[in-house]
Amino acid sequence: MEKHKNVSNTAIAITYLYEIFKTEVAEVRDHVRKNLIVGTREEELYKGTMILYSELISNPDFMFIGINPGAKFFQKTGIKYRPEELDPDDEFEYTAAAQYGHDYALARQTRTAFERTRYKDSLSRSVKSNLFYTATSSQKDLCDLLDLLNTKFNVNYYEKSALWTRRLIDLINPKVIICEGKWVVEKLGQYYGVEPQWVNEIAHFQIENGIQVLGYKRRYPDMRNIDEFATALNNLELCRT
Repeated sequence: MEKHKNVSNTAIAITYLYEIFKTEVAEVRDHVRKNLIVGTREEELYKGTMILYSELISNPDFMFIGINPGAKFFQKTGIKYRPEELDPDDEFEYTAAAQYGHDYALARQTRTAFERTRYKDSLSRSVKSNLFYTATSSQKDLCDLLDLLNTKFNVNYYEKSALWTRRLIDLINPKVIICEGKWVVEKLGQYYGVEPQWVNEIAHFQIENGIQVLGYKRRYPDMRNIDEFATALNNLELCRT
């Protein structure tokens, strides 16, 4: 009974802390949204704001971090703003994508890599987020948008990314972070003052609280080296050091 009580208390605590975190993100989002003028370049580039593409889970084996949300939802629906867009998802996107008919390259490749490892059962219980929560159609569009928002609205999303990424990692406390692309590896290393080490095009380093970080390079939209990533993943020991 005590064990179940502790699990329940942990779930309540992480939900409460996430609500505080979400409110702060929403305040910045709403400031931007209020000032966007239809027809401007920044309004054209902006496609929405999302934080999590998974359930909110404490202490998962894996947390995936990409660059930013893509524009798939906007392209499909034409909707940029949803009341629930900052809430966690009901399922992990990469495994849900196969079930609901909206599969895509990175989801398939991630599943393929994990299927080759002893951690394949951990994938559906993983957490997925991004360095930047602002959705755009491409990385170039993201950089253009962030520069415009900084210049016009005094919103420095590069500083927000460093702050929010560290806070979300602290909240979720994963055993391993998977960086989806070289840019993510470099940014996360900068956020923690750590120099990533690359071996066979796979990055390895460790950040605070003994969290291991593994990263791979991409040739958009694909993972560049599934075999090397799967090997490095399978060699991990999921314990704090």
